[in-house]
Parts: sequence; structure tokens; C-alpha cells
Amino acid sequence: MLRASRRKLLASLAAGPLAAVLAGCGVATRGRASPDETPAGPTLAAARLPKREHQWARTAWRYIENNTDYDSGLVAGSDRGGTFTAWNAGDTLAALVAARELEIIDAREFDLRLGRVLGFLATMDLSRGMLPNKAYSVASGKMVNFGNREEDIGWSAIDIGRLLLWLRITG
Repeated sequence: MLRASRRKLLASLAAGPLAAVLAGCGVATRGRASPDETPAGPTLAAARLPKREHQWARTAWRYIENNTDYDSGLVAGSDRGGTFTAWNAGDTLAALVAARELEIIDAREFDLRLGRVLGFLATMDLSRGMLPNKAYSVASGKMVNFGNREEDIGWSAIDIGRLLLWLRITG
């Protein structure tokens, strides 16, 4: 009974307020009738974007290129910064999906970058052994505080939620 109630609640949220919230977060649902369908290919998304906006996307992608530690695969949360959060992991996944769909990166680069991020997420140390820490070192992947010194400083439900959302979308 409880599971059925939860399913009904989630279905009603997905059709109404949640859909509006997700649309505001940059989640594109155009062209998909259900979560089980495959989204349109990269060529279609890239073709629909005006040339000027495609250039903006390329400029934004440079941030990812400039702030990725290629050993760890993590992208700094601020320009030339040394820390990475679960929120930033969600941002990284969003950037990868967008860059691939807009043909800014090819399938090989997408797979390599995604593999590094997912590899980190699969093996990262957890705060109190349960949830992602609020911050990690971009270079080492170790749990740190926002001063980039090793420390378990707890977790952020909002950051974890954003990460989970983008893991679902990426999947």
C-alpha cells in the first residue's frame, strides 16, 4: 500500500510541480514521451542551436577543460580552485551530457571523462562512511574542508540531490 501511494505521489509530481522545477534546472524533456525512450541524437540537438549560442556553449566548455584535473578527472568548483563537491559532480555530468549532445565533444572524450568521474564516485571516501563529504580535493580525491585541508566535514543533502538527479539523467 505504501509503495503504491509513493508511486502515485511521484507520478503526480512528475506531471506537475516537479516537471516545472526540473525545467527550471535546465533539464530538457523535449522530444521524450517517457523516461524509457532514447533521446534524440546529438546531431539534432546541435542543429537546433543557433550558431551564436553554439559558440557560447563552446566558451562555457572551456571552463571544464581549464579546470579538470586529468589525473583524477574531477572538475574544480571554482576557476582554478582546489575543491570539488557533490554539486560540482552534478555540474560535471550536466556539462558532459550537454557537450556531447551539442557535439562539442565526441563520444570517445565523453566516455573517457564520464568514466573518470564515475570511477571517482564509485570509490570516493564517504563522510562518516555513509554519504559524500561536502568537499574533496580535485588533485587527490581526498575528503577536505573548504580550505582544502583533509577533514570529514559532513554532507549536503542539496548537493547529493543534484548529483542524484544528474546521475539519473546521464544514465
